[in-house]
Amino acid sequence: MLKASITNRFISNFLKGLIALFCTFLSAQQYDGIGWLGIHTNTIKLDKQAHSFVGLSIGATSYIGAFNLSKGHRTKARVYGILVPTVLGVLNELNDKNKGYKFNTNDLLHTFISAVLVTITVDLFFHKKNNRIIKRQKARWDSN
Repeated sequence: MLKASITNRFISNFLKGLIALFCTFLSAQQYDGIGWLGIHTNTIKLDKQAHSFVGLSIGATSYIGAFNLSKGHRTKARVYGILVPTVLGVLNELNDKNKGYKFNTNDLLHTFISAVLVTITVDLFFHKKNNRIIKRQKARWDSN
C-alpha cells in the first residue's frame, strides 16, 4: 500500500512538473533563439530540441505507465520507456516523408537518445525508491 501511494504521488508530481516545464518552454519560444530545452538555437537546432523534448516526456511517461501497469516490473518498463518514443519518432518521420520531406535519421536519433537517457534516469530513481521502501518494511517486520 505504501509503495502504491508513493508511486502515485510521484506520477502526480511528475506530470505537474512536466506541464509546468512545457508551459515554461512555450513562453521561452517568444524570446529569440531559446529552444525547447532552454538551449540557444545556435547550439542545437530548434527541430532537434523539439525531438529531444518529446523523447524525454513520452519516454518518462511510458516508463512510469508501464511500471505501474506491470506492477513494478522494471524490465518491461525500460522496454516501453525506450520503445514507445522510438516508434512514435519513426511514425513521425514516415509522416514527414509522406508530406514530401526526407526521412531524417538525425531527428530519430535525438528522440531515441533522449528516451534512453530519461528511461535510465527514471529507472534509477524507482530502483532507489523501491530499495528504501523494502528496507523500511523489513525493519518494521523485524521490530514486530
